[in-house]
Amino acid sequence: MFGWITRLSWRDWPVVLLLVVTGTQANAQSPTTTWQVHALGTSATSQFIGAGVGFARRVGGRLTYQLSLTPGVAQRAFAVRSEGMLVFSLDPARRGGISPYGGGGMAVLLAKRATDVFLVLVVGLESAPRTRSGWFAELGLGGGVRVSVGWRIRA
Repeated sequence: MFGWITRLSWRDWPVVLLLVVTGTQANAQSPTTTWQVHALGTSATSQFIGAGVGFARRVGGRLTYQLSLTPGVAQRAFAVRSEGMLVFSLDPARRGGISPYGGGGMAVLLAKRATDVFLVLVVGLESAPRTRSGWFAELGLGGGVRVSVGWRIRA
């Protein structure tokens, strides 16, 4: 069904991205601001676990940018992980049930021994994105396997 995706050349992808973004903007609803509290953990050769806060702004019908700051522990020392992502939601107008999303961006981990920068890729589920609040859960990669769960409050 989606075999055409693998047949696209690298020159075709900017056009596909442009069509997705412009289609998203054409169906844009009013911007939505979201605040969140979350727990986040990564596991690789070194581990990070923390709890933090985040901010998100819907900039198009399906596109949202997210920023988060998560203090925690890495390698038995205090560390802070900051992330910035662009997220594409499959059903942002859903008032009940669960809406899947995916996204990517960058993370910076400031730890006692070093500062690391990671590419982050996530898939997630969000409960009722057009209501005032709801839970979310994410699984992805970024400095190892990345897991995050939390609560979002929308304005």
